[in-house]
Amino acid sequence: MYPSCICYRYYLSKFVGDSGFDFVFLKCNFTDIIVMIRVLNVDWLAVYCGCSFLNEGDTYRFEEYESGTPVFKKRLDVINKVTNESVATLTYQPYSPLIPKDACIIQFKNRILYKPYWNEIIHNIMFDIHLVPRSISRVDICCDFHRFQNNLHPENFIRKFVQGEYLKMKKCVFGLEGHQDLQTGFDYIRFGKREHEISCYLYNKTKELKEVKDKPYIRQAWKEGGLDEKETIWRMEFSLRTKQLRNVQRRTGEFFRLSL
Repeated sequence: MYPSCICYRYYLSKFVGDSGFDFVFLKCNFTDIIVMIRVLNVDWLAVYCGCSFLNEGDTYRFEEYESGTPVFKKRLDVINKVTNESVATLTYQPYSPLIPKDACIIQFKNRILYKPYWNEIIHNIMFDIHLVPRSISRVDICCDFHRFQNNLHPENFIRKFVQGEYLKMKKCVFGLEGHQDLQTGFDYIRFGKREHEISCYLYNKTKELKEVKDKPYIRQAWKEGGLDEKETIWRMEFSLRTKQLRNVQRRTGEFFRLSL
């Protein structure tokens, strides 16, 4: 089994927590509790680092892009010399004098995060090219599953939220995506704006892989975790951005985020 994915089989004991995304269930029957299989993964990881100098070493080589980013002058593709596989994107040399000169951000490729022992891989990458991690810039944590532990279908959860049967605690901004044929269906809901420090997504992952881009390594993680691809697989995803990695535009006085 992949150490990067965790399969949980247990009974529901509590439906609300302290994540800031709690719900009040107004008309929900919790008596039909089922055994739930779910697969957890890190789906996005960008790390804020310091680098006095970059070293290709024996394992990795760099390919420079023609342009940088709005925050950094330079942008590199980090490539494994043995497999010729791109493992990360590295940005460095900040434009702003308010950002430390040695600041850089490394974003690891999505498929690297689904490999066995992915945490050791990213540690070795940063060590080999001489990066000193300072904090996480962004991390997305996802949970893939068929149904909630009370046997509620995720699409019905979205529908009941829209109808007012479920209320999210505290004010929120949310976005919806769906489709309409003979009846209206829901494929996606987002709580929080994308630029917020925390945002939460619930969406039809099976449909996304089919219509946007197939990722065989995600399907492999599902297989290892015990999910059945014959049934629709949904994803609950939390995107967490570091609040501290913000700077002030000297000209406007506005905050901008230190990111890729």
